[in-house]
Parts: sequence; C-alpha cells; structure tokens
Amino acid sequence: MKRESSFSRSRARSLRLAARCRARLRAGVTLIEMAVVIAVLALIFVLVYSNLNLNVIDDAKVLVFTGQAKTLPIKLQRWELTHGSLADGASLEQITDDPAEVKDPWGHPYFACAGSDGRVNQICSWGADGENSSTRFFITQRSSWPSEFRPEDKPQEQ
Repeated sequence: MKRESSFSRSRARSLRLAARCRARLRAGVTLIEMAVVIAVLALIFVLVYSNLNLNVIDDAKVLVFTGQAKTLPIKLQRWELTHGSLADGASLEQITDDPAEVKDPWGHPYFACAGSDGRVNQICSWGADGENSSTRFFITQRSSWPSEFRPEDKPQEQ
C-alpha cells in the first residue's frame, strides 16, 4: 500500500508540474522577450534605411531632363522643316505625340522662345516656379541650365 500512495503522490506532483508549465505557456510573452523583438526590428530598420538612396527621385529628374535636352531640339527642327517655326511662347505639345515629353522636371510645359539671334528656335522653361521670372533657361544651352542639372556643378560621390 505504501507503494501506491508514493506512486499517487508522485503522479499528483507531476500533474501539478505539468499544469504549471501549461499555465506558464499560456501567460504570453515576457517583457524581455518583447524588448528583444523590438530591438531586432529596429536594427533591421536601421540597416535598410541606411542603404536607401534618397536622391533617386532627383537623379531620375536629371536623367529625364538631359534626355529631353537631346531629343526635343531634334523634334523641333523636324517640325520646323515641315510646318515652319513656332510662335514665340508657343507650347511644344504639337511637336510630339506624348504630352508628358514636353513638360519640364517641375511639371510645367516647355515653350518655344527666341534665341540670341532673334529667331524662335530655342526651347525654354520657366524653371521651378513656372512663372515669367529670371529663372528662365534654354534647354539647348547647357550653360543656362539650373545647377542641379549640370553634371559639372554636382559634387562627385566617392
């Protein structure tokens, strides 16, 4: 009989221990475990954020602008050969099928303007403010471009 009672006590003790383990598992995550998870997520965020190039949009605008500076004068010359020259201040939408192609990096339309010789054979933009101001530049004259579009004015990244 002694054997049964020690067996039953041992069994009862193991059942209590198992119940405590189940209760502990149901209790959830501890504060330390939560802090470790947050620290790991913060580390991942810092690593990803530090590797992002936040100038990608600016670089894309420069690439689009330089592409426009090469193609639009050719399209304007082609237009002039078949239709004659555009009026001073005329929009360039008529020389291309894509209206987005004749918008400057700030979303304002390019327009035809007179060059130093008085002929309307230049393509101009009013710049970032989009108004008749001193920020006007010719896309056909690199020296008149805003500094952010001139590669020689940009610092070289190492």
